[in-house]
Amino acid sequence: MTLTVKIKLLRVLSIVQCWIALWLIVLGIVERARIDWRLSGLGMPIWTGVWVAITGSFGVFITFRHLQKLSNTFIIPQHLAMTFMGFSLTCGLFCAIIMVLNASELSDAGKKTFRIYTGNNENFRAVNVPFIYDSKHKEEHALIGSIFAFTVVELILAMWSAALCFINDRQAPLTNVS
Repeated sequence: MTLTVKIKLLRVLSIVQCWIALWLIVLGIVERARIDWRLSGLGMPIWTGVWVAITGSFGVFITFRHLQKLSNTFIIPQHLAMTFMGFSLTCGLFCAIIMVLNASELSDAGKKTFRIYTGNNENFRAVNVPFIYDSKHKEEHALIGSIFAFTVVELILAMWSAALCFINDRQAPLTNVS
């Protein structure tokens, strides 16, 4: 009996998702412990890591335990593939939210000054204030950058897994007919 390329790829992607989930949870805990609440919010990397772990575990479960035998190959049942696709799309959405929330913080990393507006209700003026980085700011940006990188990788994995779920294993491959 042979496994289809879809099943092999989903196995690998699910295992890598479990590994990424571990890193997201650890980095999320470090973020909550080390960085002020303005960046962490509700610990979004932790909750996203938990959801990615559930998704990856479900993918591992269905690709190793719940395969159906069809003639000379194995296939994933359609309802399980679509459930996995839904989990993967949700992971991608959570990762996109983290990326949007952290993008402004990462864009400040290269700036030398930032602009603040002062004044009363009638007269506003813009003032450029020097942006001073110390070791704590560098640590914060490194942590946010690593979370951002892991969410980019997870977004790619989640969308790839969701796209693979659209492949129909029951259909015979096309052949050249002369």
